[in-house]
Amino acid sequence: MGQHISKRTCKHCKIFFHPDPRNLRRQHDCAQPPCRQASQAASQRRGLRKPETQAYVRDPAHVERVRQWRKDHPGYGRRKAPTVSETPDA
Repeated sequence: MGQHISKRTCKHCKIFFHPDPRNLRRQHDCAQPPCRQASQAASQRRGLRKPETQAYVRDPAHVERVRQWRKDHPGYGRRKAPTVSETPDA
């Protein structure tokens, strides 16, 4: 028999949700977009606190590599605002 799936409280919004059966023991946030964003931000903070990650991110060779890439690809990370056409759609 399968494991009984009980409701769990979301760490972010404090609302009850049913965790995904495939991720039962690891899912602590519901599927709402703000909760998923908060979970991702927390995960990135945990990852950046690791000493091996800090050494990689702050290594002068890697910093220079990223600077060169950004110089070669200007405007890559900047999104342009959607333009509204002058004529309305039919």
